Amino acid sequence: AFVAQLAEHAHGKGKVPGSSPAVGSKTSAPMHLTLALKSSEPRLLQRTLALLRAATARLGGALGTPLALAVHPLPTRCRKFTLLKSPHIDKKSREQVECRTSGLRVTLGALPSAAALALAVDVVKCLKADGVQLKVAFGAPTRL
Repeated sequence: AFVAQLAEHAHGKGKVPGSSPAVGSKTSAPMHLTLALKSSEPRLLQRTLALLRAATARLGGALGTPLALAVHPLPTRCRKFTLLKSPHIDKKSREQVECRTSGLRVTLGALPSAAALALAVDVVKCLKADGVQLKVAFGAPTRL
């Protein structure tokens, strides 16, 4: 139901791919799930990636089909800040701080059905990803 609501939101009311012969196709197209992971600690990213690999292996075993997991590193973003040590007269006394944000883009492909996609989204939501920001996007090829 959640996936159908998202598809209705993306394609407009009543235009869910596969719902009518005029829109989309009746055959089940393989769907994919894309995750963007960002963190200031690269160790947390690697730990979350290991958890994600274990979860997708288990999910693929439950579905009966192996799931392809592709990992692409995102560029590291470095933000620098300059802080004044003294708020009053000593402006030459400054300190520089930098904040590095590492990222990964993980694509989980070849999900056979919408139910498998919903199950994969639930698995991702249940991951213990403390200190890691997750963004989820999904898609399916349609012939429009």
